[in-house]
Amino acid sequence: MSTARNSFISLLVALSLLASSLLFACHEAHAATDEGVTEGANTLTLYPGIPIVVSENEAPQVHRAVADLQRDLQKVFGTASPVFHDLADVSGGGAIVIIGPESEFTTGQNRWMTDAEAHRVFVEPTGNDAYLVLQGSDMRGAIYAIYTLSEEILGIPPLWFWASWEAETQTEIEIPLGTDIRYDSPYVQYRSWYPNDRVRYNNWRQGHADREQIWAETMMRLKLNTIVNDNLVTPSTYAEWLPNLPEEGQYNVQIWKVQHQHSDSNAKIDVFHRDGLNTTYVDFTEGTSGWVDLGTHWFQKGKLGFVRNTKNTFGPQTNLRTSAVKFTRVDNAAEIIVQPGDSGYLEREGFGNSTVPGYNNGATRHSVVNIPGGQLTDDAQIAKSYGLILANTHISPLGARIPESDVNNIATIQNMFDLWSRNIDALISEDVEVIWTLAFRGHRDVPFWDTFHDAPQSNAQRAAIIEEMLEAQLQLLKDKYGNEPFTARTTLYNEVSDLYAAGLLEMPDDPNVIYNFVAARRDHYPPDGIRDTDFGNQPLGYYMNFQFTSTGSHYAQAEGPWKIEANYRTIDGLSTSPLVFAEGNMGNLREHLIEGSALASLLWHWDDYNSDAFMEAFATQYFGTTHASAAADLYERFIDSYWQQKQPTISGFDRQFIFQDLRYSRVIRDILQGRSESVFDSDSWLMIYPDDNNADGAFEAMKNGTQQTITELEAVVAQADLLLNALPNQGKSFFNDMIRTQAMFMLALNQTLHHVVLSREAELEQDWQEAYDQLLEAQDYFEQVFDVMDEQDHGIFATWHSGNSGSASQLKALTDSRDLIVSNLNVLEQRLSEGTGVFVIYPLDSGYTEVGRFSNSSVTGYANTPTRLAGSSNTSPPVYAQWSPTLTSSGEYSVQIWKVQHADSDPNAKIEVRHRDGVSTTYLDYTQGVSEWVDLGTFTFNAGNAGYVRNNKNTFMGVTPTRASAVRFVKVE
Repeated sequence: MSTARNSFISLLVALSLLASSLLFACHEAHAATDEGVTEGANTLTLYPGIPIVVSENEAPQVHRAVADLQRDLQKVFGTASPVFHDLADVSGGGAIVIIGPESEFTTGQNRWMTDAEAHRVFVEPTGNDAYLVLQGSDMRGAIYAIYTLSEEILGIPPLWFWASWEAETQTEIEIPLGTDIRYDSPYVQYRSWYPNDRVRYNNWRQGHADREQIWAETMMRLKLNTIVNDNLVTPSTYAEWLPNLPEEGQYNVQIWKVQHQHSDSNAKIDVFHRDGLNTTYVDFTEGTSGWVDLGTHWFQKGKLGFVRNTKNTFGPQTNLRTSAVKFTRVDNAAEIIVQPGDSGYLEREGFGNSTVPGYNNGATRHSVVNIPGGQLTDDAQIAKSYGLILANTHISPLGARIPESDVNNIATIQNMFDLWSRNIDALISEDVEVIWTLAFRGHRDVPFWDTFHDAPQSNAQRAAIIEEMLEAQLQLLKDKYGNEPFTARTTLYNEVSDLYAAGLLEMPDDPNVIYNFVAARRDHYPPDGIRDTDFGNQPLGYYMNFQFTSTGSHYAQAEGPWKIEANYRTIDGLSTSPLVFAEGNMGNLREHLIEGSALASLLWHWDDYNSDAFMEAFATQYFGTTHASAAADLYERFIDSYWQQKQPTISGFDRQFIFQDLRYSRVIRDILQGRSESVFDSDSWLMIYPDDNNADGAFEAMKNGTQQTITELEAVVAQADLLLNALPNQGKSFFNDMIRTQAMFMLALNQTLHHVVLSREAELEQDWQEAYDQLLEAQDYFEQVFDVMDEQDHGIFATWHSGNSGSASQLKALTDSRDLIVSNLNVLEQRLSEGTGVFVIYPLDSGYTEVGRFSNSSVTGYANTPTRLAGSSNTSPPVYAQWSPTLTSSGEYSVQIWKVQHADSDPNAKIEVRHRDGVSTTYLDYTQGVSEWVDLGTFTFNAGNAGYVRNNKNTFMGVTPTRASAVRFVKVE
């Protein structure tokens, strides 16, 4: 048989035996003997209850995969297959024999494979018997051999769970004695998924054991071997107090001990100061509540020091308790006290309110988590149990994300190394394979200089700090491992890649380190400044987003196998060494399964892989042979239908820039909120280039782009409807989930945006009827977005969307737009009823502007439309909302403002009316009375937009926000 090739299209034949539907075709039925070998025939028969033989010495991960094989055999034959640990226990009838690196069995030894992760499934005749041998060169090789049997002989595909796959029940499967399915080592050594931003998956899987682990089983069935996650180790439970010290100097530090019998008897109290760290252990169960002295230390000005109280006793009723910490200046006795609820108080890993009083009878907090830090997280435990390698993300170097309190200053960075040191120790003690990430970014997935108070301003200085951090992290690993080998990778993410491309940043020169580059964040292609670099034989890695949190694909796949292949092949070509590490951001997993499967196939079968052939094989496996070509072609048409809002800047790189679903969500919301057209022309998150769309502006570009996409997607959806009816029942559900409904989702978004733009343009022309009609049509299309999500919620996925958190940013962008359409329709209905000579301006209309910090309010305004408010974060003037009408004729106008009454409002708002003859001022109390129109007088205005009404925040004490709704100008005839 040939060497490694696409598992979907492996045709397992002997002599002239034909394959069907990517599975073994059975010979004509024969009478099987007890030995499992058909008399007078050259076949081995798999039969109900066929025994499985695996050595007890094999790794637990292999035995866990054996349990999956038992389940698969039960599905096919309806009978459980027993497991034996010695070939002598099998008394004839054939057997499935699993041979891994720890096996003492020698059957078929002359055909064993030895290269990393290589595996083989072959028939080994033994006298009157025959064994189906599943041999792996190592632990993962043995597991892959097990799943190869499930896929290529039993007909259980890797995505069986997601496809709602029903196994074909059989009484026997005959396998030619010459069968030899062979997989040599993969091209890419480390092949990973990164399940990121997975709010839907996490909500859906909670409380369901089969769902908790299915991601790991899917990865191993696809022959991936590495999972990338954020935190790999459980963090410690602690509270921190960070004072904002007005000047540097010596401070005496005290912590208020909250005495209670159900407390930590050995709480670890750390004081981080200019000169290092001091630790004290305090028993909170004994004595009385009161101040405990932690010593006198030198602190720098600002938030450059803190106190940390870490839970150090675990068991029933051992709560960590927190109250106040006091910093007393030695030379003048000035005190700074930080308590729970203050801005300088932080908590990590599970706290709740306590009824036990604290300092000055104030509120206290106590821990509600009783799990020690330094253990594998749940997902890391699952990965280990399946045989997956662990790797960290670009914001969780050495196994853990940087805690928020630890990114305040670089001067006290040593505490981060203490954390990383503990993580390394924990992971080494767990005996798991780890690819260590070397990185330095801020705790919110931003450049470190966005969160560190003392970060330098120049790029050269910033690069120097990153260099120093990477070298220090690498040295820490060397210190921990000694002479033992380890593997590490850098992640040159976003700004780090830019610094490297500019020649400001050097990577560690070490054979243990993989240089891992990252696709451009919002449009996923190999980054500028990297593509033309010759890296010699440097080991390289690559990370590509199939999903992206704020502007990428979240509900519908968009990148597609062809673009994925182009990305990884580009990076592979920059070094003479094969690509070593590959990572695909899979988001919530379900929406990106075709792309994730394509990545897995590419990384193993690199030399033989072709995206067209992959899609043909994938469609054959999941949708059936008859309509495979039609389904594969339809999928490619769907992927190609995406609006390319900017033309490629890389020669020959197709679909470099595309408009994914979260971009639609964002731009629909922004238009409905009144953003001007010019803003979209320069929005780096959207990348709309009018010139590339034969347009004079962003709105025309959106109309042109969506119209073309609508035409293409309407044809795709129509064909998908026909194909769905023609497919066998086995493939209908998965085809609907993976292709048809995703195309419907994108069609509805395109139709919505198209009509939202038409409505906005009509509104700018003050054609209220046209604006209303277009927005009403947009509303109808937008409801189809939610209808599609409802259709995708079926069977085991019944709560996939409906169980989603409404606060998740991706869903909120959709629900916000839904609400905005309703409120905008209300506004347009009011305008239609007002007649000529009436000009009403609402918040976020083109004539509405704000100075200061304003936000949306839950209090409704005129005609139940949204209102805006400027809250307590505005501490000094100027803070105001302004309404500037575009009047069509000069003359006298009656001016009214809609007062939004609320107890928490400005009691003395200063309302200014700018007219032809000057400025007139009125003061209004927004806390009293009712919400209503308030007359500001009748004034003379010139035609145009020189006049305005301005609501100035006039009270800055207490909770007194300025509230803004509508202003009305009525022509006096």
